[in-house]
Amino acid sequence: MADLFDPIRIQNTELRNRFVMAPMTRGRAHRGVPTDAMVDYYRKRAEGGLGMIITEGTLIDHPMANAYGDVPYLREDTVAGWNDVNAVIREGGCKSFVQVWHCGPVSRPGVAAFSLEAEGKEVVHAVTESEKEAFLDLYKASAELAVESGFDGLELHGAHGYFLDSFLRSGQPEFVQRVVEVTRNTVGPEFPIILRFSTWTIEDYGAAYVNNPKELTD
Repeated sequence: MADLFDPIRIQNTELRNRFVMAPMTRGRAHRGVPTDAMVDYYRKRAEGGLGMIITEGTLIDHPMANAYGDVPYLREDTVAGWNDVNAVIREGGCKSFVQVWHCGPVSRPGVAAFSLEAEGKEVVHAVTESEKEAFLDLYKASAELAVESGFDGLELHGAHGYFLDSFLRSGQPEFVQRVVEVTRNTVGPEFPIILRFSTWTIEDYGAAYVNNPKELTD
């Protein structure tokens, strides 16, 4: 039986152990760009002996992506900052995955697989077919930027009621499959991809679109 301190290989990426830091939003970016405070934060975590760090949620370059203020983006102007972050992570002997994120219906105004109204006004609009194609281009660009920024892999955030989760939650997994496909085609066969999902949302911990784990395999 493998020990938590044993190395593990994911595609061509070898982790020194099986301890992984989960993504935790810090709100330390400046207009979406990683800062020196973020470099120092991730340096300390890597030097602590982790095998891998998954970054805080990192937004795709879409005007409705952000619901939280000073969180980072994957954009051309953030590549240098992320390379600084990844340099200190590598110096600490650790690997890094970026969590690729869009807040979807949590943003106001927002966009999702469905529309939402508040006080008689639409605050979240249902994504159109042409918008879906544009989103695929954005996820493709984000995957390219993840590689350019020096990450060892990426995690697509499809959980907690955010954009991709809105499709899973409304019985429309096909679009999420397309996002995974375009991401894989962009980064190639050896670059690791994770899809994060959950049955609960940030507003309802009792929410569920499956009744038990077995339904996920059926």
